[in-house]
Amino acid sequence: MSADAHSTTFSSSPENNYQQQAFQHYGIASWGLSRQHLELFFNDARLLNPIVFRMGVPLDAILAWGNKPSSKRAAALAHKRNIPLIRIEDGFLYGLEPRTSARSSLVVDDLGIYYDANYPSRLEHCIGVDLTESQILRARSIQSLWQMHGVSKYNHAPDWIRPSDDWSQDPFILLIDQTRGDQSIAGAMADAKSFELMLNTALAQSTFQHILIKVHPEVVSGNKLGHFDVSATSALRSHPRIRILDQDCNLSSVIKEANAVFTVSSQAGFEGLLWGKPVHTFGMPFYAGWGLTFDFLLKPPRRRSASLEQLIYSTLVSYSRYLHPETGNQCQIEDLIEYYGFQKMQHQRFKQALYSHELSINKRRHLKRFIQGCALIADSQSFSQNDALLLWGSRPTPMIDSKKAQKVIRLEDGFIRSIGLGAALSTPYSWVFDQTGIYYDSSRPSDLERILQNGKFDDALTDRAEALRQKIISLGISKYNLGRSQDRNVSLRILRQARQEKRALPFLLVIGQVESDASIQFGGVDIRTNSDLLKAVRSANPSAFIVYKPHPDVEHALRFKGSNDQLDPSIYDLLLSDSNLTDCLDLIDEVHTISSLAGFEALLREKPVVCYGLPFYAGWGLTVDHHACERRTRKLTITELIAGALILYPTYVHPKSGLYCTPETLIEALYEQMHTSKNPLKHLLHTSVNFVKKKTMGFIHRLKGI
Repeated sequence: MSADAHSTTFSSSPENNYQQQAFQHYGIASWGLSRQHLELFFNDARLLNPIVFRMGVPLDAILAWGNKPSSKRAAALAHKRNIPLIRIEDGFLYGLEPRTSARSSLVVDDLGIYYDANYPSRLEHCIGVDLTESQILRARSIQSLWQMHGVSKYNHAPDWIRPSDDWSQDPFILLIDQTRGDQSIAGAMADAKSFELMLNTALAQSTFQHILIKVHPEVVSGNKLGHFDVSATSALRSHPRIRILDQDCNLSSVIKEANAVFTVSSQAGFEGLLWGKPVHTFGMPFYAGWGLTFDFLLKPPRRRSASLEQLIYSTLVSYSRYLHPETGNQCQIEDLIEYYGFQKMQHQRFKQALYSHELSINKRRHLKRFIQGCALIADSQSFSQNDALLLWGSRPTPMIDSKKAQKVIRLEDGFIRSIGLGAALSTPYSWVFDQTGIYYDSSRPSDLERILQNGKFDDALTDRAEALRQKIISLGISKYNLGRSQDRNVSLRILRQARQEKRALPFLLVIGQVESDASIQFGGVDIRTNSDLLKAVRSANPSAFIVYKPHPDVEHALRFKGSNDQLDPSIYDLLLSDSNLTDCLDLIDEVHTISSLAGFEALLREKPVVCYGLPFYAGWGLTVDHHACERRTRKLTITELIAGALILYPTYVHPKSGLYCTPETLIEALYEQMHTSKNPLKHLLHTSVNFVKKKTMGFIHRLKGI
């Protein structure tokens, strides 16, 4: 390969100064490459598949995937058309798992490709460019972020836990194996003998007694072969100075513990530099030859000395393009580092394996989305004392094995759940995993209660909570987001008119609940029916205008009505039917409830709330409480309550990416879904399916009397 005489200059990153001015047309010669969905990485170009560009459409360049065999055909086509060849490859922060997850980064090179040291590349050109002071500071910030979040090229695997044995505190060399036939090996002017040389050099080191050989994940899975024999009976396994790391673990967590990194051409060497480790190379990878590594091979004359900041900035900013999994839009490297750091943290929040007990088919269908990265036990026979039992809500704890103490984690819907009712099987986007109790059971502590009672709420967290509160209000987000229009709702128009005519009266909103629901069973005290609640409100407020809002599950005939059948119309003034809670709250003065989440949503909107039971938000000095919980002694602000209940307690999954997300990004995604016009045919199908689900679940719940 040689640098193309017609190479065009363009920007891999928005910060580059050599951005193409005209909109470009790039041809893709390979059908396999055309199916890689690369269009979003090219805001400045349109990608044309083999059929389109062969129809005589003028092209500005042809794309090829690195140095793969298919690139030769692309190079021949580019030469024939007298246009540039642009090579692309996966970037240095790919995402989660290779192959099974979407890539988040791509490198685009109009001179060569970064892993082929035989020829110049755009990355080499970038590294040779002096940085401004702000670029130097940004490079250092990226390095700090990389270390803080512990990210690597792939981020699905758990962190490595250093063994606690006789060499646990001793310095060691991390020696990186690679898969046979990896193009980066030949591109780095190396071969199989380079690995033998690397191992012998490591063994000759007197400074480090121990050597840890990291086996490539593809070798561990059996998909490819490595360069070292690490079979159970191999000489390496029995060598007193060598340990074999053949578990799939996060590379950053291993590099962090190592005292030096030995590699032929792996990206692990670059990551070693990001961690400030001495790196020894036995090929000529892209990060070697700049005076930053200890190199066995002579560097190409075109590589001169460069600073670590130049290498970091050029590799991760100038040379790479990034897509954010949640938006599908181009983003910056810092955004992705923080995003995958968050994914790593969520993946590793449960150290033990999990066994789900008697979850419904629908809940089992969604469980894997909420425990990504966690080990799930298939049957009770595999359950051990170190594992945890997953139960829904307040179900009694079963005895899986009378000889084993069982750790229980209770699951429930979160407080920003879905678009549509849970009883109608709408897809949930938030669950809570409570290892102490469950939030609606006031008879005992829960993780949420402990967070609120003992948690530290610093300024950054409360500022975030306040911004989240404002966003929820401005976007009109609630638990179920039913999306009813207040302009078409008759009862809302009546309420609005009554509000204008009876300005002197206090308007009280009484929240109906499903009387068989666990939140009343475990959060109620002396009042446990909607009828008794209404009577109590009327008795205490004889002259008020009382608005009664039934639970949407009851309105849609999805749940059993309970005492609603005997409600006396004289104890309320208006039945507010088929309406969104967020639309009602602007028109009332107070909210009265037993334990409904509506009380929490009213607090978010700074409405006074009177509690007749003990919901999770009562007892903190924010509500008027008819009963007290002696465990709750702390006085909270509304932002502290939001921080605990919406930021620290639930687990969220993004509707678009299917990965873990924050409450902020979830509510933006829900708002977008609710306000994006659907294809008429898809909308009809979606409506029909939801109608059938509602009717079916309503029938099932009425049969069960719940």
